[in-house]
Amino acid sequence: MRVITITDHAYAAQAQRFSDFVLPCHIASYGILPTHATMISMLRLLALSYLGQNPDAVSQRIDTLDAINEELDLSE
Repeated sequence: MRVITITDHAYAAQAQRFSDFVLPCHIASYGILPTHATMISMLRLLALSYLGQNPDAVSQRIDTLDAINEELDLSE
């Protein structure tokens, strides 16, 4: 299994020891909690890229998750 790590620049070197790919992102601290907007944006881009390359697999996965949600009735 290939491991992709999305992390702050400060931890990129450490993540390279355990990952095939490291995508360093800037995390800013404006106040009490850090903002992870760039990491979430990077995760979204990865998901969209995977969707573009594997539409059949993604469609099957979505159908499976929809069936699980329906069976568990999580929408209520």
